[in-house]
Amino acid sequence: MFAITDRKSGTQLPFGIVFDITERKQAQDALQKTRIELARVARMNQMVAMTGSIAHEINQPISAILASANAGLRWLGRTTPDVNETRAVLQAIVREAKRMDNIVSGIRTIFKTGAPAGVSVDLNELIREVLAIAQAEHWNSQIEVRTSLDENLPFVSADRVQLQQVILNLITNAIDAMETVIDRERRLRIVSELKGDDSIFVTIEDSGTGFASGDIDRIFDTFFTTKSHGMGMGLAICRTIVEAHGGRLTASPGYPHGAVFRIVLPVVVHESRRTSG
Repeated sequence: MFAITDRKSGTQLPFGIVFDITERKQAQDALQKTRIELARVARMNQMVAMTGSIAHEINQPISAILASANAGLRWLGRTTPDVNETRAVLQAIVREAKRMDNIVSGIRTIFKTGAPAGVSVDLNELIREVLAIAQAEHWNSQIEVRTSLDENLPFVSADRVQLQQVILNLITNAIDAMETVIDRERRLRIVSELKGDDSIFVTIEDSGTGFASGDIDRIFDTFFTTKSHGMGMGLAICRTIVEAHGGRLTASPGYPHGAVFRIVLPVVVHESRRTSG
């Protein structure tokens, strides 16, 4: 409320303006409710992503444990139980259980803030270990594996389990992509090399079915998958891990077939390559 002066009489007259703020208040309330709902959906998506990532990553060791347990039961079910074979499959179960525990621990660190805890990692050694795991799990896939590993690579500072999961996931995807190939060689090629003084490239190339048109821009999106049994979590997790290590993960079509995935990691630890003898 304020006053205005009448020019003829000089008398001050009261004058007021009333604003109806009902609609503005309703709009603000609606906006606040929308923000709350978006925050709730975001939290739910994070929970779904975490649950999906755990399920995705531990599926392989669980399958290996089940296969080993069934094999052990068969060895024990013989007329004369084979104790040595049973002991071997029990040891395999223990190894896979430890591997699963390491995976879960590694996944927990992905969702924490800050960079992963780093140790000196020999990428070539890591690649060989992962190949041994993958070949044991896919022994009947009839795939030729070719490696070209630069033995002079410096070590990198990284979470070993997380990088192991990235490389295993990419190799497993490559093997799956070649499962239906019958008109050409099934070939898996893995290359490690030092680019300049500060970057290590790890390239995983297959001769599989490759990418459908338009998929190349979506394959790292959460929940996007081209597999009937896929969850769309694996590549998204891989990229998250690599980027948390200060690196990059890219994909491109292979020539004339297949796909190429490339991990680029910074050289953080400059250690001399160990030599034998």
